[in-house]
Amino acid sequence: MKNCKFCNASLPDEASFCLHCSSPLNGCEKSEPKAPKRFIRKRYVEVFIVLLFIFSLSIFSAYRIKKLPTKAQTNAPETVLIPVTEENGETVTNPQGDTVFEAVTVETTTKKPTIIGVIGSLLGVDKDKENDKDNNNVSSSNTTDYSGSDIGSKPPSTETDISDFSEISSTDSGSVNEPTQNSPTTETEPPTKKEESIKENPAEVFEFAPYSSNKSYLSIAKYKGNAEHVVIPASYNGQYIVEIQRNAFKDNDKVKIISIDENRPYFDLKSECFYNCQNLHTINLPNVLLEISSNFAKYCYAMKTIVINNNRYKFENGGLYYYNSRIWYLLYCCPASFPDTFTIPLWSAGIVDACNLSELSQLRVINCHQYVSSFPHQTSLPKNLEAIYVDDKNKNGYDVNGIAFGLRNGKYYCSYPPSNPTKEFTLPNNSYLITSWLKNPYLETLRIEETAEILSSYSIADKFTFTNLKTIYIKSGHKDEADIKRKFKGTVYTY
Repeated sequence: MKNCKFCNASLPDEASFCLHCSSPLNGCEKSEPKAPKRFIRKRYVEVFIVLLFIFSLSIFSAYRIKKLPTKAQTNAPETVLIPVTEENGETVTNPQGDTVFEAVTVETTTKKPTIIGVIGSLLGVDKDKENDKDNNNVSSSNTTDYSGSDIGSKPPSTETDISDFSEISSTDSGSVNEPTQNSPTTETEPPTKKEESIKENPAEVFEFAPYSSNKSYLSIAKYKGNAEHVVIPASYNGQYIVEIQRNAFKDNDKVKIISIDENRPYFDLKSECFYNCQNLHTINLPNVLLEISSNFAKYCYAMKTIVINNNRYKFENGGLYYYNSRIWYLLYCCPASFPDTFTIPLWSAGIVDACNLSELSQLRVINCHQYVSSFPHQTSLPKNLEAIYVDDKNKNGYDVNGIAFGLRNGKYYCSYPPSNPTKEFTLPNNSYLITSWLKNPYLETLRIEETAEILSSYSIADKFTFTNLKTIYIKSGHKDEADIKRKFKGTVYTY
């Protein structure tokens, strides 16, 4: 083959003129075929470089992923604030008109890294952080900065994650989003800037007295202030305040919240120290050695919440329980939050005798499990109680048609519900009935066995206890036979 020197067209060797441009071919040179370029070696180098880069990238990625958490991890509990509302849904405010909030402790989780986030981190762009930043920007528009609020600092309870002061005051406006169980929240540092807005001057509102067991400590004998949220300080003039005496807050209709500061060796709440505080609904107790009387908040019918983190006391479903180093007992019931049907928890052995059950107008039924050893006392039963049921496997007591008998000192003490509808009842042998405070309008016929005992039998005879009682059968020779026959205006039979 040769090429035309004019148009460079390829022509056969024997051609004498160009078949394309018709030019003579004298002197045209033969064209030699060119060998194709070889890129094999260069491609090997490129492939090697790519593989090396991928290998290096994988090593770097593994190192970065190893440093990131591989699963959701639980962080320390964090405190968030939610507004406190009354039962009617209205927001609670302090005397200055500021919104009252509740500090709640929740657990947060560390976010699991995503593939996009890891790749973004390798390229210098952390997508997960950008998303978090965007979310924080959105949520910050709906939350309030509480840097000036007053909130107590108390470790969260193992059972109820609530901080020491459940309700606080804040002058900041805005709403607080209630957190869900797994939603991460922003921790709020416990500020003290506005402490004076809640705490009163102790010298002006408290009347102090020496504490009986240790004269170097103080006791509150009287509260003279008018605040709705009263904070009991830890000390005054260098002396610890360790007690609230009986009747110290008697008949106070202003106070709604009582908060007791930490940082004291112990604290005593004496019987009836908050007697007849009709608007008191929340008490925040410190995590110190506590002594609480069962009637510390007697006739406080608005009582709803007791915030406590203590190894000897716990609050659950409207009830305050006490641990006596062996077993748990129900000590106090909040009238505004206690249920109408109460089942003693399996971890509790029962109810203390002085419990304020009589204040619970809503209570209708008490259920006692097989391990209950302390049954409700007759003198503490509320007027609307209809039945006390005892598990058939219980070895310490039993019931007959909702009328309970609990074993004490070898005898079965009767707990007769005031609203039990039974019309005929037999007081069995080896039983003991305390008639004080018992008024039942349903019983018509009563049978008294030979060894059954009655405290104040005259109350039965004059129909003070069973107001509709018509007939009594009493065992011949019973020690109360003569009194009942002489005083009872109905029919008496001996057998």
